[in-house]
Amino acid sequence: MPSTATNDRPTAWRVPLARNPNFTGRDNVLAGLRRELSNTDPMWRVQVVAGPGGMGKTQTLCEYAYRFRDEYKIIWWITADDSAGAEVGLADLARALGLTSSHDAGTDDVRGMLFRHLSTRSDWLLLFDDVEGPDALAGLIPVERSGHVLISSRNQNWQTVGRTFPLGVFERAESVKFLLRRTRRAEDATTVDKLAAALGDMPLALDQAAALIGQTHLAFADYLERFETHWGDLLRSGKPSSDYPLSVAMTWELSFRQVEDQFPRAADLLAMCVFFSPEGIPRRLIRAAASHATPALAPVLADAISCGELIGQLTGFSLVDATDRVVRMHPLASALGRDRLGEQERAAWASVAVRAVASLFSFDASVLRTWPESAELLSHALAAASHADRLGVAPESVRSVYNHAGDYLLALARYDRAKRLLERAAEIALELWGADSPRHSPIANNLGRVLLRTGDLAAARVQFERALVLDEKVYGPAHPHVAELVNNRGVCLHGLGEVDRASADFQRALEIYELNFGPDHAKTASILNNLGFLLLCRGEYGPARARLNEALRMSQTTLGTSHPTVAAVLRNLGACCRATRDTQDARLCYEKALDIDVAVFGQDHPDTASDLAGLGETFEDLGESHLARDLLERSVAIEETHPATAAVRLVPRLRALARTLLSLGEVPEAQACALRADRLAEPRTTDTPALFSTSGRIHSN
Repeated sequence: MPSTATNDRPTAWRVPLARNPNFTGRDNVLAGLRRELSNTDPMWRVQVVAGPGGMGKTQTLCEYAYRFRDEYKIIWWITADDSAGAEVGLADLARALGLTSSHDAGTDDVRGMLFRHLSTRSDWLLLFDDVEGPDALAGLIPVERSGHVLISSRNQNWQTVGRTFPLGVFERAESVKFLLRRTRRAEDATTVDKLAAALGDMPLALDQAAALIGQTHLAFADYLERFETHWGDLLRSGKPSSDYPLSVAMTWELSFRQVEDQFPRAADLLAMCVFFSPEGIPRRLIRAAASHATPALAPVLADAISCGELIGQLTGFSLVDATDRVVRMHPLASALGRDRLGEQERAAWASVAVRAVASLFSFDASVLRTWPESAELLSHALAAASHADRLGVAPESVRSVYNHAGDYLLALARYDRAKRLLERAAEIALELWGADSPRHSPIANNLGRVLLRTGDLAAARVQFERALVLDEKVYGPAHPHVAELVNNRGVCLHGLGEVDRASADFQRALEIYELNFGPDHAKTASILNNLGFLLLCRGEYGPARARLNEALRMSQTTLGTSHPTVAAVLRNLGACCRATRDTQDARLCYEKALDIDVAVFGQDHPDTASDLAGLGETFEDLGESHLARDLLERSVAIEETHPATAAVRLVPRLRALARTLLSLGEVPEAQACALRADRLAEPRTTDTPALFSTSGRIHSN
């Protein structure tokens, strides 16, 4: 268990919230959490602080981290309202511990490496804040629970993950103590007691009330009178929602009104921010809104000092919490802020928000720098775009966000979600420009790549050919955009058995790229990779290896040694080495590819599964069947988490595993594995989506 004898500070510390000097009560809760986390049963080492919004779950986690910081060497806070954010948080911890030197890999993490490290020690605490439910943390909690995990959630059903620790309202004495401490007042306890009762002893409502009292120097009795006066107005307005208690709605409404009267530009900023995701809004995103905001707000946002002053005004009323990099809102405050706006105001501010995020959100898979940038912006991009889409405003910005987000989610292997976003982007483009606009091309290309990854080759081919017609019309036959689409169509054709036509497409794409970029370019490397794999499939191993070696040299030179394109080439080169019985070379290729893909994509990505499968089959070639089985079982387990690609990718994994099980003498298990593969198999089941390189269009025409 974590040491209780050291006074050293944690060596890895990230808690984004400052310690709340007004934290009151909850001593029994904190002591209970500490006691239960220290239980020897691994299930007790994951504690979920659960309860409705407004109970102070986040503040409880924060206070626990500060109060017991001397008991741990690693304390790491992870905002988990979006799984991508949680994965990035774990990647950041791996880098903070020096487990990886890659500062470019910023999406799915290196959590396998991290979890193996954590399993060797017990002095760590992971805090996952604002988690929707157990599914959101699938694969994100260390299996070896040698340390402690604290989770906050509104969901009470965590039986399969850990122990639930319910959090309720304050005791009345705690409420009174909190109000007096928060406002630094010494007023009559009877009045304070009445106010606490009116607020339902809700920690969040108490905090909002105390913030307004402190900022305006109101007496408790005056605030209580104002609260009771406006209570009827709130009920008559019909705005209260079951998503939050009425007492919280009322306290925030009073704070909103005070800010509107006292600091109108700060109120404008708040009205814009409620259309982003409430957690961790980057200040650079707020500043980016200067080009799209109202004439009154724009110059204030454009100036860093003035923008900081607005944020400080909102912080003073506890409407936001801020660091030098991000601004946070409570999810209830965000929902209430939207609900209280009129229809025209919602449309106007949603438009500002989505246009601001569209100006920053641009994912390019070939540029690793854009991966962490996209991870930081993804939740805000999707929130702003979905609000604007529902309200029918800024459709071009919505389309742009959906297209880029779809491309990014495709890279993360979240195929279903990527497909939905891209299909909606296509619908918006059709409404905006009609069927013949070349602006459809990037969306069709990205949608085709999703369909290709999920094995729907015929549908993917339709998308690529549609985009190809549009681009050839606009750019002519020798433009790089045309080469991208010709290459992608070639991948489809090969998977559909039209090998000669695929070869012709790859050769045409290669000629276009060499014409535009010269002989050494990342795009050229991707085509050489495809041509090499096609030759490999034909059994022309010498020419295949020559092409793949050239692709490897070129991709490492132009993209660096840690890029996913390099891993794709190494994977194909490993297959070529296996085919020519150069088994040790094959092993090295697969191991290098695995290191790259784990660093960039994480442990659960399909490309990681491909590396594991190739390495497993190589170990089988070397006669090390037990190692082969472990690797192939890991590969199968990953593929099973991606049902959209099961028929395409799981079948060859199962068949390879069946062969290894048979060599180990595990005949019933091998037969069961082979039977499952046969049931899943479809005509032309192939590994095409993993072994070929496709090109994505990043910028709209």
